[in-house]
Amino acid sequence: MTGKKKGFTLIELIVVVAIIGVLSAILVPAIMGYIDKSKKKSTVANAKTLYTAIMNTLLTSDTIYESFYTKKFKKNQEWWFKASYDGVCKEWAVGKNTKDTDEYYVLSMMCRVDGTAHKTGGANPDVIINTWEDCDDKHSHQVFIDFLNSSSDLGPSQRGGDSFPVKMPYQKRQDGKDLPLVRWLVCRRVSNPEVIEIWAGDGTKAKNGPVYRVFPDPASNYS
Repeated sequence: MTGKKKGFTLIELIVVVAIIGVLSAILVPAIMGYIDKSKKKSTVANAKTLYTAIMNTLLTSDTIYESFYTKKFKKNQEWWFKASYDGVCKEWAVGKNTKDTDEYYVLSMMCRVDGTAHKTGGANPDVIINTWEDCDDKHSHQVFIDFLNSSSDLGPSQRGGDSFPVKMPYQKRQDGKDLPLVRWLVCRRVSNPEVIEIWAGDGTKAKNGPVYRVFPDPASNYS
């Protein structure tokens, strides 16, 4: 006589489910942490690529250099913001040049780059057009932008035309605000224009609030 097949008892099933739950509680945060860390490293690496391309472009000729620093603003307004030395934006405004202090330094935004590969934006103001542009007039300092677009420091998918992003894999922020980090902001220090910094900013409805410095000397949230 053959014995009956014996299945799992209720207690055994409960134990198995409990073990799976414990493993999930341990492994899922670890995996998510690894993914976040990888995205942070990729974001800093992309910012370095953008920074290198910009610096090499500025060295190409005096004309390109002057084009970068000579900007045309609508209604004579410019984007300025105060940054703490640990790489966090504290205040930003248009047409307001606040002075450096012991606690903060002042940056001027020179151009911005989409980091999420948006394709449209004219019909929908909530979507950022994927382009390299000046903060107020995308046709200003075009000489610099044209040379930057063709820079060999950028990858093949990042060169040519106005429809290419330098991707920003890590889009989280730690200041309690909702807008994700989707745009690169290329800035210069007002007190020392030779110092160029790459910042991550949010962006929707044509707003481009700087949030964190990514390169050089990334803010602590990228570590």
